[in-house]
Amino acid sequence: TIDYIVDGNLFVFADTVNINSQIGGDAFIIARTVNVNNGGYVFSNLFTIANTLNVNGVVYDLYASSTNINISGYVYRDVRTSSEDFKISGVVGRNAYITTNNILFETISNEENQTTQQGTIAGNLNYTAKTELSIPEGVVKGTINYTEAKETSPTIGNYLLALGRFLVTVIIIWLLCLWLAPKLLSRTHLVLTKKLPSSIGLG
Repeated sequence: TIDYIVDGNLFVFADTVNINSQIGGDAFIIARTVNVNNGGYVFSNLFTIANTLNVNGVVYDLYASSTNINISGYVYRDVRTSSEDFKISGVVGRNAYITTNNILFETISNEENQTTQQGTIAGNLNYTAKTELSIPEGVVKGTINYTEAKETSPTIGNYLLALGRFLVTVIIIWLLCLWLAPKLLSRTHLVLTKKLPSSIGLG
């Protein structure tokens, strides 16, 4: 729980994170649940990986990968997220770049029982999904751009590329060992040639 002013960047790895005060710089958070509460104010970027992200306070720019994202507060500039569900009842001040399966612009009813839209995006909405989603009219002030999410399957080229990367890594490690500990490699060669069966068994 961050209930004090942080004059700089914040780095947190935890189960549940509650931000109740001002963060003067960027916030880097990995957690199961991240809550930017009403008193929370991230003056710069919020970078987070979480299962659930709730933004009830204020964030300057948001970069998130999460299962569920709920924005009921304010993101002053851009949103760049990847999630299963994206719910907005607050305001995104500029553009939103979203990869998701579902976008919900939450609506509420006032005292006269009239339904009003709460979630708004002041700029453009660029989203990627398996199918084109229904976006209520008027909630996006700019343009709405949809990109179909395409499923990719591994190819032989992918496996060969992975093998090439592995071999390069092994060669680099071998060269480092040759440079830093040449006697270790020579003893290893001796063990492999003189005691091959036991070396295979040990390996």
